[in-house]
Amino acid sequence: LQVSVFAFVYGVVFKVPSLKEFFIYLGFGITIWTFMAGCVSSFSNIFINERNRLLNFPGSIYDVLAEEYIFHIQVFIQSLAMLLILILFVDGSIIKNIFLAILPLSSMFIGVFTISIFVSIFAVYIKDFAQVIPVILNLLFLTSPIMYPKDALGNLDFVPKFNLLYFYLDPLRNSFINGDLNFLNAIFLFLISLSLFLVSLREVIKRKFKIIALVSE
Repeated sequence: LQVSVFAFVYGVVFKVPSLKEFFIYLGFGITIWTFMAGCVSSFSNIFINERNRLLNFPGSIYDVLAEEYIFHIQVFIQSLAMLLILILFVDGSIIKNIFLAILPLSSMFIGVFTISIFVSIFAVYIKDFAQVIPVILNLLFLTSPIMYPKDALGNLDFVPKFNLLYFYLDPLRNSFINGDLNFLNAIFLFLISLSLFLVSLREVIKRKFKIIALVSE
């Protein structure tokens, strides 16, 4: 319903040539972004919300991170499945691109988890950081071509380069819609994401007791 309303309104505002193509473009954009933004936002308060659990069972810090992220993945898969079913009636040819999206989808899952973990750590050290996250996410959302075509940015097309989440959203959406997959770039993004994920885990392990001490204050 949300995608349908936005597709109609923004389709009229931006005078898109094909409402069907814009609906598909917007549908994948909103679905992917909702997952990303939801993860980052929830992780900014995760240690505070799980304070009692962490104080009683310090080792549960890993379970807390994993459980929260798995929940978001579950919701995302449900949303994506509903979107794909709807798109079947709009343009069934897109379904064949699902397999091409596996690699960028894997990179996104790893990358978003990594960003979320770093956000959760920063939020413990900087108490007001969690309050700024929604503002940052809204700015990134509005300044990136998620709800509008890329060409609408004009000379400001460099702005999305400051959005780390968009680095995952754009290739994933392109692979879903157009079957457009640069295999070398996809492999490079996957390896970089995996490397940064390992770094984020190392930071959690190294700072576990410091994080719990800060949460207890």
